[in-house]
Amino acid sequence: MVKFAAEMGLGGVIINVVRLNSHQNDWIYQQFDNIMEQFQKAHKIAEAYNVILKLPDHIGKIPINKNISNPSCQLHCKNPWEEVYIRYNGDLTVCNMLNPYIYGNCQNYSFEEIWKGLNAELFRAFVNTKYRHYYCEDCYYLI
Repeated sequence: MVKFAAEMGLGGVIINVVRLNSHQNDWIYQQFDNIMEQFQKAHKIAEAYNVILKLPDHIGKIPINKNISNPSCQLHCKNPWEEVYIRYNGDLTVCNMLNPYIYGNCQNYSFEEIWKGLNAELFRAFVNTKYRHYYCEDCYYLI
């Protein structure tokens, strides 16, 4: 993908992780060495082709070398104050990582009512605490 981005004149590539249910994440640990090998190769190619490569700073619970990775929102998230994701059905959710927490639906309320509503305020109150939504644990959203 990095070579393809360079050939197409694109400035960068973002590598993200597909979130599965926690009981389905065993593959991450089984393939960790292979994943890291591929990340290292991609990093070298990106440097050679002068392409920006954004890699996550962790895979599952295992941190990635900070020399090749980018910080994620895993430990501190500001997205609930800065963005919202609107689904096909009008549901507003906290971010583009497809978090299942719903602030509200814009077919039933105005955007402002939802953005300033109780569901949004509750999420923001807990997002950077140990009581955060389960989906935010091990977040891969890159800063």
